[in-house]
Amino acid sequence: MNEVVHSRLSCCWGKTVEGTPQWHPVLHHMLDTGRVAQVLLGPDASPRWLRVLSCALGIDPDRVRELVPWLVALHDIGKISTPFQSQNAEQRARLLSEGFDLRPVGLQPPHSSIGGAVMGAWRSEPTLPVLMRELLRDVVAAHHGAYCSCAEMQSIGRHLRSREPAEWAVLRAAAARRLLEILSPGEALSELEPANVSAALAALCGFVTLCDWLGSNSEFFVPAAGSPIEEYAPLSAARAHAACAAAGFLAPTSSTAPAAFRCLFAGLANPRPLQLAVDAIPDEALTAPCLVVIEAPTGEGKTEAAWALAHRIAVATGSDELYYALPTTATSNQMFSRLQRHLSDNLRLPTQAKLVHSQAFLVEDDLRLESLDGGDNLGRPALEWFGPRKRALLAPFGVGTIDQAELAALNVRHSPLRLVGLAGKVLIIDEVHAYDVYMTTVIERLLEWLSRLGTSVILLSATLPQQRRAALARAFTGRDCHESNWSAYPSLVVASDAGRHYCSPPAYQPSRTVSLKHLSLGDQDAGQKARLLLDLTADGGCACWITNTVRRAQQLFAELARLAGPSRNTMLLHSQFPLDQRQDLEAKLTSLYGPDGSRPENGIVVATQVLEQSLDLDLDVMVSDLAPVDLLLQRAGRLHRHRRPRPAAHASPVLYINVASAAGGAPDLTTDAYVYAEYILRQTCQVLAGRSRLDLPVDYRHLIECVYDAAPPEPDDALRKAWDKLQKEIADARQEARQRLVPAPNAHDSIADAAAGLCHIEDENGTGWIVARTRLGEDSLAIVPLERQGTQARLSPDGAPLDLNVPASREMELQLLRRSLRISTRPVVQALRKEMDRRPVLFTKSALLRDYCPLWLSGGQASLNTPAGNWQLVLDPALGLVTKKEGRD
Repeated sequence: MNEVVHSRLSCCWGKTVEGTPQWHPVLHHMLDTGRVAQVLLGPDASPRWLRVLSCALGIDPDRVRELVPWLVALHDIGKISTPFQSQNAEQRARLLSEGFDLRPVGLQPPHSSIGGAVMGAWRSEPTLPVLMRELLRDVVAAHHGAYCSCAEMQSIGRHLRSREPAEWAVLRAAAARRLLEILSPGEALSELEPANVSAALAALCGFVTLCDWLGSNSEFFVPAAGSPIEEYAPLSAARAHAACAAAGFLAPTSSTAPAAFRCLFAGLANPRPLQLAVDAIPDEALTAPCLVVIEAPTGEGKTEAAWALAHRIAVATGSDELYYALPTTATSNQMFSRLQRHLSDNLRLPTQAKLVHSQAFLVEDDLRLESLDGGDNLGRPALEWFGPRKRALLAPFGVGTIDQAELAALNVRHSPLRLVGLAGKVLIIDEVHAYDVYMTTVIERLLEWLSRLGTSVILLSATLPQQRRAALARAFTGRDCHESNWSAYPSLVVASDAGRHYCSPPAYQPSRTVSLKHLSLGDQDAGQKARLLLDLTADGGCACWITNTVRRAQQLFAELARLAGPSRNTMLLHSQFPLDQRQDLEAKLTSLYGPDGSRPENGIVVATQVLEQSLDLDLDVMVSDLAPVDLLLQRAGRLHRHRRPRPAAHASPVLYINVASAAGGAPDLTTDAYVYAEYILRQTCQVLAGRSRLDLPVDYRHLIECVYDAAPPEPDDALRKAWDKLQKEIADARQEARQRLVPAPNAHDSIADAAAGLCHIEDENGTGWIVARTRLGEDSLAIVPLERQGTQARLSPDGAPLDLNVPASREMELQLLRRSLRISTRPVVQALRKEMDRRPVLFTKSALLRDYCPLWLSGGQASLNTPAGNWQLVLDPALGLVTKKEGRD
């Protein structure tokens, strides 16, 4: 490199330290990110990164190691430009004193867009193939989170060529050549033809962002102005290795544990047939990215089967990394501890799992287990680097809500980073039947992308309509996968380009009968409902009632509290308890009714739908409000789940289904149809009418198909109106989802132009069209109930005072958030939203509280005057937040 050019290039800054004159040369920072890429693609890191990029770029791993670090280093080529170098007043003055021409060029685009424009018009040495140049153009432009259109970059490029002094183009070319000499000494620039252009874009873009974030860690990459690049190069390599190790990217991810189920889960005395069926899957079916669908009743050990299968896939891929996705934060919290035990006890990995959901930082430390010490001086990475939500999916092992995975398929900032966080892992999606049309549409797009990025996915469900299973399989494989023998149940289906496998293992409980009984109690009959539960447990036993609404659950529990004696152990669980109280209730529930629970002699649980999803609970008798048949079957799985002595009155399981009656005896679904589709509820009523028992697992598939895959009603059928409404809701939900999706992967073209038009925003409290929603539903708002007294507030009437005019400390923020909850009563939400702009400093100037709204209480109560009437909100210690419109019982 010409010494003069080299000297001039070393003067250009890339990073500064706020409040100091220190700066880091842009060439050094670009090298830092390239060095990080070398570490992540090297032998000390997980082989996942190498495998994903090799698959996406269509080149062998050796070429990836040679080529990609240089491509990564080019991410900040746009900083070598007049607009960027002029941004910092102190640095601008320094550069002017050194003779740089920084005359304004009339534009101030982001340096990422300048970089994209530069790469798109690249004509300098080293010469880039056309496809590589276009791919790199879009990657560089998007590495800060949002795609940029080709037209915008062309406009920026023309403007720079006509207005910018020629020296800057010379310096950019010199930087590219020097980085190539340091990072890619081989023949790295021959023709490159990715098999899927969009997959290559997403993989490389996400990887560049990751390397940039790690390479910008000021704890390791301190300013090195004045250090020649030749001297800095080995120091940069050492810093990169230290930064990757500290973040947790060099922790072991490959287990040497045996793959056979009985050996992997040596502590399980009697593996289920489904679990042992995993061993029979041919090796060749798992050598390519595969979709696995496991359908079996609750209690068949689907989770352990999925983990065993993930470990078998790891034998082929070299890494056990996985993400376990569940429908709710509550189920995620429970699975978090189970996954950590699996990593430690079965895989024998000295690493930790990351909890990934919006409230993870509030509960993660309380749920974390002590992990193994690997004895290799690597220590135990605490995973703090993965704390921010956009980084969380990058952790090697994660468990959390499906929402976090869905964001990889929505057109939001940094969606490629989230895709790369999942790519190459095994993604396990539990409770697939629990996701509605909107969420399923997002998941289908996610499956399209993960398939193109070489990722295996395992779907778990107790009950999945065949049409939905076929749609999910089509999204992953790109073709119809339905076969005639797929109708058996239980079932395990594997579909991949390397082969197919299907089996129907026998159920652990092959002939289980659940008696069905029918009730017709309305909302006004809370007293009768309570007496029924008391009668059912009069001679011992544990019963529960699952209601469709929080209000019903609170009314029923209040009657229980009035009627029950001290010998009855009663519990209430729903979403309207503050977070810390709900966590305590969930822990108590598991300690009483879990597999190792100390069951009470007389126990009654009143709860909403949380009991039907992923909670390993065992009850003697259940009453359920009418729900779709698949959810009723799921709830029935909580009956006699484990083998244990039962009271004589509950020798066999019984499920009561309650449907309020309207005039004339017809089902009254006025309230329930707000929760579930009216057509599905009425179909469920018809299918179960006259039935006195469920024969499981034989009835699973038949009942599901009768409700979900039935022919459309005739025009004069009483169900036709409800069916028409459902079809419109399905079409609207799909349209809502498709408007927010990242474009589908295109084998021959970049998605950058299509994705650049509108980038949706993440906002859990937002409601507008622009918000990247992961699920449809009522407008909701996260609140923190507080007792207010002038300029002070308390968490409870006798709590310590908080100054409303002072930002909260981190400890106080966490304390407040542990008392938060989410409300969805529309008039109440709308009234509180109007108060968001009038929140005190305690909320507006505290980082973790900015999206939360205070609910001001006086003696535990609040009154809100809304256009829909006056509403009373009471934070009851036994019932949770009771929301009631004045004048309504």
